[in-house]
Order: sequence, then C-alpha cells, then structure tokens
Amino acid sequence: MLAAATYLLAALLTTRVPRNQLGPDALAGQPSVRHALTVVTQGLLAGLRHLRQRPVAGSALLVIAAHRFFYGLSTVATILLYRNYFNDSAHTGAGLAGLSLAVLVSGLGFLTAAVITPVATERMPPQTWIVVLLAGAAIAEAFPAASTPSRRCWSRRSSSASRRKG
Repeated sequence: MLAAATYLLAALLTTRVPRNQLGPDALAGQPSVRHALTVVTQGLLAGLRHLRQRPVAGSALLVIAAHRFFYGLSTVATILLYRNYFNDSAHTGAGLAGLSLAVLVSGLGFLTAAVITPVATERMPPQTWIVVLLAGAAIAEAFPAASTPSRRCWSRRSSSASRRKG
C-alpha cells in the first residue's frame, strides 16, 4: 500500500513540471540520423581498435559477454523447467514457488560473492578469483544438485505424468 501511495505521489508531482521543460530541446543545428549513426559507428570502431591494442581488456570483455550469455541462457532454461517440467503447467503457483526459490538462491549467491570478493582478492590476484568464480558457475551448471527440486517434487512430477497416461 505504501508503494502505491508513493507512486501516486510521484505521478502527481510530475504534473507540476511544465511540458516544455521535459526535453529534448529541438536545436536548429541538430545532426541528421545518418550523421549520428556515422559518429556512433566511428566511436565503436575506435573502441575496437583500442581493445586490439590492449588484449587483456579485450579478453576480459569477451569473458564478461560469454558469462552474461550463458547466465541468460540458464535463466531462461530455469524458467522453462519450473514452468513446464518440474510442475504441471496448469499449476502455475507451484512453478512460481519453485522459481522464486531459484531466484532467492541466485540472489544469495550474488550477495555472498559481494561479501567474499574483497577478502578473496586480498589473498589471490583478481584474475585467479575470476577464474575460481567462473569455474564454480560451470560446476553449478553441470551438477545442479543444490538447485534441483527436492525428491518430493520429482515424485509429484512422475505421479502426475502416470495419471495422465493411465
């Protein structure tokens, strides 16, 4: 209720801002879309040249991109598994409960990493710590024993599947 009241108050406060104050300002010398795209492309190419001269930074960005890709893939897979495999798709509440537990565990993992990282990087180089964390993530993906549903959930899944067959 407090959140709804806060949003309502924020919406009411925005009505006090005059429309011409919201921007963007239309400038007479504003560049064309083609010119703006050219400037952005030149900036991206300059960034790539910069990274080519600094291979460690380029490698770090590639590792970050790969990690984000696989984390996103894992997130989508988790949503689909909890929605369609671990629970009957008609019972969305059960799927949401399991998914919320998975999100909670993920959040606790982020919090734990944030607390442990300063201590760990005092004892080992940051590059080593990054490799340790990525290896831990790979092991968690390959052997997800800590994040799979309990046996009760598996038995519920198999019993609902046998009821549908018979």
